[in-house]
Amino acid sequence: MSAEISLYNDEVPYFFTGDMSLISSSVTSIQIYNSNGVVAIDLDVSLLYSKSHQDFKIRFVDVDEYSFYHNRDYNFYNIESLKFFKDGSMFYLSLDPDMATSMKAKSDNNFIVCKELQAISI
Repeated sequence: MSAEISLYNDEVPYFFTGDMSLISSSVTSIQIYNSNGVVAIDLDVSLLYSKSHQDFKIRFVDVDEYSFYHNRDYNFYNIESLKFFKDGSMFYLSLDPDMATSMKAKSDNNFIVCKELQAISI
């Protein structure tokens, strides 16, 4: 069994590249909660290409904005494309982005904007 991985803030988007890419991974759970007025979202993902760690919890803390949509006619939830980066002092993830631009766009869907990130292997 491999050692647990624990990452914070700027480390998180950079970690999920190459063999650890979120592309072609699956979201297995989305949990949204409020703790003393601070909104947080836990996104559990299962990576397709990782040889050492496949399951991760990505925690978005102090969420400024989020939007998710689901329709039962589609699988829950395969990641086919994404944007994941730091935008000023905020982190940005879109799981259904408008790929016409690499930056945040009003036409991006299924997104989270937050102040802090954490990721742990589960």
